[in-house]
Amino acid sequence: MGATALYAFGSRNRGDHGPASDLDLFIDHVEGNAPSFFRLTELELKLQSELGFPVHITTRRALDKRVKPNIESEASQIF
Repeated sequence: MGATALYAFGSRNRGDHGPASDLDLFIDHVEGNAPSFFRLTELELKLQSELGFPVHITTRRALDKRVKPNIESEASQIF
């Protein structure tokens, strides 16, 4: 996929999640090698199946610019 880093953010990352909370992830990737929507969806479904709760994956570039600074400041790097 060309991912160079993976980050978790949101309520599951902070530890204040509820049972129905999703796991929010964003990736950094090699320039010009962004994963397709279909690939991200495939990964979300696989992780949801393994973990037993909803997962949302996006790229850093696709984060909403209004909340991006907050997301980046709270994110924990996984790799």
